[in-house]
Formats: sequence, structure tokens, C-alpha cells
Amino acid sequence: AGGWRRSRGGGGGRAGVRWVGGRRVGPGGGGERVRERAGLVGERQVVAVVFADLRGFTRFSEDSAPAEVVSRLNQYFERMVWAITSRGGTLDKFIGDAVMAVWGNVRSQGPAADTKMAVRAALGMRRELKILDAIWFSRGIAPFAIGIGLHQGDGLGGRRLPGGRLWS
Repeated sequence: AGGWRRSRGGGGGRAGVRWVGGRRVGPGGGGERVRERAGLVGERQVVAVVFADLRGFTRFSEDSAPAEVVSRLNQYFERMVWAITSRGGTLDKFIGDAVMAVWGNVRSQGPAADTKMAVRAALGMRRELKILDAIWFSRGIAPFAIGIGLHQGDGLGGRRLPGGRLWS
């Protein structure tokens, strides 16, 4: 869910500075032109975003056979995707062992309802992992732990295709 990010200090930026397509844009003017040059023209919309990441996964993957890593990730991802899509979310991407999902970008019930569904999905993801961990534990397999982050705010709707074309 690309969007506008205002620096809040501490990150080397100045108040009111926005990052668009990897470029700093001051608080006045220029932002639209940079977005167009970066191929980021789209519709601004309020979205809810969920990130979920496995705790200790790097250590697990270093200590495990590749086939075990792939098998467990597939089982984990299957349940996480179900928890997301069954609550109206759109799977945005897998980032290693992490999952990113968005509500309000493809279809929206309104910001409050979309955010409520994202929270329900995050809770569902925790429940699904507890079920999966219990199955693994019964087989003598160590459980996974998960960290989940949720954010609601402005995003830039649509997707960027090669050549800068936008589709949604």
C-alpha cells in the first residue's frame, strides 16, 4: 500500500517532508510532478495494512533441512492467506517469511469497517497459528511464533505495471 509518509523526526528528515517514489518532496508543490515521473499516479484512499512476520525464522531456517523449511512455510502461508482473504483482505505479497495484506484498496466497506476486518484477520492469523502449532507439537515439531503489525491511513490505490502503467 504505497502512500505518503511524513517524517516525524529522528529519521534525518524535516517536518512536512514526504517521500514519493524514493524522492524527498517538500511540503509545498512538486509532489504531483514527482509522483507522475515515478509512475505512481493513482487514487488516494484510506487503507488498512497488516504485516505478519515469524519470530526466530532465520535461526529455524539455518538449523533445518530446506525441505522442512519449505513444507512448514507452505502450511503456515496457507493458513495465513485463508485468515486474510476470508475477512475481505487482499494478499499484497510474501516477503521471505512475512506476509503483507491490505483492506480498502480493491474493494472497500469504508475505512472503519475495513480496519475492523483487518483487526479480525490479525486475530484470526494468531488463532490459525495456534492450531497449526498444536498440530506440530503433537508430532514433536517446535512451534512458530508470530509478530503482527497493523496500520490504517492514506495509501495510493492501484498497481504499477512495467512501463509505469497503473492498474487496479
